[in-house]
Amino acid sequence: FTDHHLVMVRSFSAPGKTVELMALLTDFYSNINQEQFGLLYYGCSVDEENGVVMTREGFARGRTAITFLTMIDATLKQAAELSELTSVEVHGPQDEISRLAEPLAPLPCTFFVLDDGATAWVDGVEFDVADIKMSKLLADSGSK
Repeated sequence: FTDHHLVMVRSFSAPGKTVELMALLTDFYSNINQEQFGLLYYGCSVDEENGVVMTREGFARGRTAITFLTMIDATLKQAAELSELTSVEVHGPQDEISRLAEPLAPLPCTFFVLDDGATAWVDGVEFDVADIKMSKLLADSGSK
């Protein structure tokens, strides 16, 4: 199946405040309903030595990413008190990226268009990310 999903990666500069920023973001992520926002995956990573925290999310569709971004506005404002948002990358098919260009215009955003032949697999099984619920995907793959 064709891979229609979007990947969004945000990078924050937070020298000396990575622990506080990670705590804010991981607490936020632990309290969201991933299926409500079409989240396929999410998470944070940190480079404490250079004071960088990154977040990444995978969305089934662009419209769910817009809903998610609206919902996380307060958390991003809190993150801005601890850090500087240095970049946002969005990777996905052109039609899905075009939905995000205007809402993300005020941010330091770069868009990467996915090739037309991109395909998604889980445990060697090809699937269409737009047609699957994350809970079913995890159950079928044996993950928890």
